[in-house]
Amino acid sequence: MHPRRRGRATKQIPIESEGQNEEMERSDGEMRKNAERWWIGASHTLEETCTGINWDSFCTALRQEYVPDFYVNARKR
Repeated sequence: MHPRRRGRATKQIPIESEGQNEEMERSDGEMRKNAERWWIGASHTLEETCTGINWDSFCTALRQEYVPDFYVNARKR
C-alpha cells in the first residue's frame, strides 16, 4: 500500500489526445457493426426455429455468443 499524501495533488490527469478519441470512436463503431451483424443473424435464427423473440430468448442467444462456458460454469458453483 502506498502511504497517504498530504496536501494537494501536484499531478494533473492528462486529457486524451485527439488520436485516442478517434481510436475509441473507431472501436465503438466496429463493436456496433459486429453487434448489429450478430443480431441480424440471431433474430433470423430465432424466427426460423419458431422460438420467437422475447427477452429470455434474446438473453440466451446473447450469452451463447458472448459469454464463455467457463464463466457460466464458475457462476453455477
